[in-house]
Amino acid sequence: MVCAPTTELRPMLRRRQIDLGIVSLSELASPEIIRREDFVWVANSSRPAILDRHILPLALSAPVTLDYRAACDVMEASKRRYRVAFASNSLAGLTAIARSGHAVSVFTRTAVPPDLFVITDGLPALPTIGLSVEFGESRPSVIAKALAEHIRSTLPSL
Repeated sequence: MVCAPTTELRPMLRRRQIDLGIVSLSELASPEIIRREDFVWVANSSRPAILDRHILPLALSAPVTLDYRAACDVMEASKRRYRVAFASNSLAGLTAIARSGHAVSVFTRTAVPPDLFVITDGLPALPTIGLSVEFGESRPSVIAKALAEHIRSTLPSL
């Protein structure tokens, strides 16, 4: 099992280093989407003091990820000044920074721990992404197909 951003999983799938991957898609019209997830702004309070800063510090994952691009795109479109003050591909790292109050982060709504808050006022709305299963082989093994079917049947209800 490998936990990595989609931009890392897809090359691993192409090289057949992994049998299947759960990947994120920005294109929500795809029939392959098995679950939709909203991106949300996350901080240590519902109205953190750092929202009043002239340049908002953000804690984001790698620049090639959908959450990073979504955050930067909506901030630029709204003409809100920001800087990526912290970067981590680890949800634990982003969670720690959000808890510290030093930056606002972006999570999927279901990934927000109970001690953090979704910020709904003062920041531009973030997009929704889709999750899909992709195979490393054009003719996946029986086991890979069975696991994919299990994921497709259970992930939507989690």
